Amino acid sequence: MTATMTGVYVTNPFTAIPIYTFSTWAGSKVLKMDFIPGDFDFSHLRLSSFTGELRYLLKPYLVGSTLVALLAAPVIYVVMHRLLSGKGKTASEKHAG
Repeated sequence: MTATMTGVYVTNPFTAIPIYTFSTWAGSKVLKMDFIPGDFDFSHLRLSSFTGELRYLLKPYLVGSTLVALLAAPVIYVVMHRLLSGKGKTASEKHAG
């Protein structure tokens, strides 16, 4: 798990924030919570206030991430299955059926 997460952040760190933000937003909509991503005062951010903010965002993040994963997984599975099922076949084999 650690190696996977490290690989994600090292190879493409720019997608992490939009994905986490979207997942938290989706979870807040499902839970009917207000979600204002720009409502943080970073100038007075300390560890104690950061953990307080995390407690507020944790439930919508977990719900949203689970929902997004459940919706995306079947679509990604079908796309990848179609892409990879033809792997290793020649062009004549693909056209033959």
